[in-house]
Amino acid sequence: MPLARLDLALGAGITNFAEPVTYRPATGGSFTLNGVWRAAHTPLDLGGETVVSTVSPALGVKLADFPVEPLSGDQFDRGLVAYQVDDVQPDGQGGAELICHNIS
Repeated sequence: MPLARLDLALGAGITNFAEPVTYRPATGGSFTLNGVWRAAHTPLDLGGETVVSTVSPALGVKLADFPVEPLSGDQFDRGLVAYQVDDVQPDGQGGAELICHNIS
């Protein structure tokens, strides 16, 4: 699929399912952007043969909405709840999933 079509699909998802968050990069400042909230399954390595996973909060975003690159350690507010970004997982199509945890 051409990149322009992927960007349109990502934009439609953000338009229809996103909610506003106030994003605070670790470098300072803040800005508002829209992201799609979900619970992402995250694997846990317990050092054995058993496969274990947990659910972590995640925010799906369009990277073009960021004036600076999102990084681990950044924070954002979703309503009255604050989160810190643990991992930025670009999807290769102009978006990323920000795996995070509650810091409120």
